[in-house]
Amino acid sequence: MNRVSSIVASLLLLGSVAYAQTSTPPANDSQISEQVTAALRRADPNLVVKLEVDTKDGVVTLNGQTRSPQDAMKAIQTARSVPGVTQVRNRLSSVR
Repeated sequence: MNRVSSIVASLLLLGSVAYAQTSTPPANDSQISEQVTAALRRADPNLVVKLEVDTKDGVVTLNGQTRSPQDAMKAIQTARSVPGVTQVRNRLSSVR
């Protein structure tokens, strides 16, 4: 029984080491802001005018102006799709 326990413990340890090596660390807030900004620009360079992206603990706040409420929704959805984003706060206004 002791040998079986030893083998199981070794397998568990190897599994946790393999997981630690393959998992990616969470992005920091600055990286998330940069990735959200890049994603929004890729989606449509004119989607948000005077864009400001602030991130705190994975919570992204979008500031700026959009051409329409539909563009604001697109911006929010794009921001949500970025890895590490836990929530999006909408501070966007429409020029319409």
